[in-house]
Amino acid sequence: MSPDFTILFFPQLLLALNPKRHSARSSDPAALAVEGRIEARNAAADAHGIRRGMTEKEALLRLPGLSLEHARATAAAELTTLMLLLAQRYSREARLIRSPGSGAAALLLLCGCEEGERAHARFEALGFDNFAASASTLMEALQKAVRSAEDEAEAFNAEGLVKHARAFGASVRNLPEMNEALALRATLDPDAKPLQAERMAAAIASWAAAEAFNQLTLETSLRDEAGRPVRRFWEHSRVFTFEEEDAEKRTRELAHFLLEAASATLLGSLSLKVRGEKRIREASSLVRQLEERFGSRRVFQLERTGRMLPETLQRHVPAETLRPRAHQRPPVRSEAGGLPFPTEVFAEPRELPLGSGLQPVLEGPLELEAEDRAINGRTYYSARSVRGERLWLYREDASGRWFLQGRFA
Repeated sequence: MSPDFTILFFPQLLLALNPKRHSARSSDPAALAVEGRIEARNAAADAHGIRRGMTEKEALLRLPGLSLEHARATAAAELTTLMLLLAQRYSREARLIRSPGSGAAALLLLCGCEEGERAHARFEALGFDNFAASASTLMEALQKAVRSAEDEAEAFNAEGLVKHARAFGASVRNLPEMNEALALRATLDPDAKPLQAERMAAAIASWAAAEAFNQLTLETSLRDEAGRPVRRFWEHSRVFTFEEEDAEKRTRELAHFLLEAASATLLGSLSLKVRGEKRIREASSLVRQLEERFGSRRVFQLERTGRMLPETLQRHVPAETLRPRAHQRPPVRSEAGGLPFPTEVFAEPRELPLGSGLQPVLEGPLELEAEDRAINGRTYYSARSVRGERLWLYREDASGRWFLQGRFA
């Protein structure tokens, strides 16, 4: 059985702003300051006593030869947004752990070793140095990844991150909600524009693949350092079509377009609004026959959303988007994170009152059966009601409240 969790551990996330200049393994001491304080530093700077939280003045007094660069406060948010979008290609659920007081970050992917290794390689190729580890539990995977970084003598303080991971819950940032529009923003770096364009293009392509969009419309907004609009040398709007066979080529074209736009100003910001569409392909003969008989609105397919929660695991999409013979593929297994699916799953789980012993009640005490596995801050149970119905319940680990999720036949 393959592991459930893969952790990509980033010892110094903000050094990824410009990995060629701020290599964590460089022999030249380098640090990055955000709003006047040291936010990230490489191993050489750490060896000279440069610590996170120092003021710029303190750092330069301690080490006059320190190579010091500045980043805006939004830099980490821009990076983590790209990371979460990139993760959609490799995991049905992804979350980012980044705690105050630690320069480290960790990306949790709910996937096994093989997909985890692909994600690790992709992030490395995009200049995000990381240490990957897979395990059956979140904490085991995280601790393995941290140990790997320690073995490499990386300069970081992961203590705050590990503590935060133990309280892993709703406060941790997870994948953006699934919808047809995406907004991205990049604060432009004159020396890193090709890398920024490549990262943004890869993130958009991953989002499009996760959403099964095959046509994207990009609206670009470029502003200079003073915040004034820049409208020369580049297109304001452009349409890209993505088919499975030429996705990589389209991603390169998208990166070229973004670089062309970013090059219209030395400094400033590039904002994107991306709208995804599913172009109608030739429907299979079976779909056409069913639509003629029942109407197109009553013929649909179930599509995975990439979310873990049972109530949002799948969604309805028009069957006309199916390619010919697509209906012959094997059915999707009716499981969520290894949990058996009941016959009926409620779109909105119903909270249950508590009886004696803090046990859930539904027209009388519920008889809990074997415990299923915990996912996403919930622990699931099967239960019998006083009527003899077999129900599917979960308890919120953080609050202890009980909810009715669905019914078995």
